Amino acid sequence: MSETANKVEFGLKNVHYAVITDTGTEVTYGTPVRIKGAVSMTAAPNGTVEEFEADDMVFYRSQGSNGYDLDFTFALLPDSFYQEVLGETVDMSNVRFENDADVVKNIAILGEINGDAHKRPFLFYNVTPQRPAFDAQTSRTRSPKTVSIKAAAVPHPYTGHIKAVATASTPQSLISGWYTEVYTKNVGSETV
Repeated sequence: MSETANKVEFGLKNVHYAVITDTGTEVTYGTPVRIKGAVSMTAAPNGTVEEFEADDMVFYRSQGSNGYDLDFTFALLPDSFYQEVLGETVDMSNVRFENDADVVKNIAILGEINGDAHKRPFLFYNVTPQRPAFDAQTSRTRSPKTVSIKAAAVPHPYTGHIKAVATASTPQSLISGWYTEVYTKNVGSETV
């Protein structure tokens, strides 16, 4: 991977989800599944800032991170997302049902932002998605409609990690395999 840093970033693509299994002592991830048609993503920080005043000024400030409030827009969500993540079921006639007993599963979200020098794959480790709105309207044109989904990215229950982002120095072998499995190999072995 080139040591040249991006000057600008643009474009969102290759968004994937991986279903989480939590045994109560560790988290494992399913194989990432691509959601084609990624349109946009917003990740708004969710946290608190505490200030302590002394000597007529802010003497000490601490900041906590509770993760991110995510907002994704896609051309369409695949049926697999509704079933594997949102817990909907399909009957013998392949009709999909939403039920009040459906259990939403936590997932990892992987994706990629392009840059002028290199792409930057990213990963949110512990995401709880909400059900998307069901929206339709009459139209005499073929303008595509989109599906928006809100989610909360919170700290990993055992490591505290919230997200990972590849850098200009990340090995190309890791970048090439980013979507084959959720990256956890060096979680907890940070260097300065």
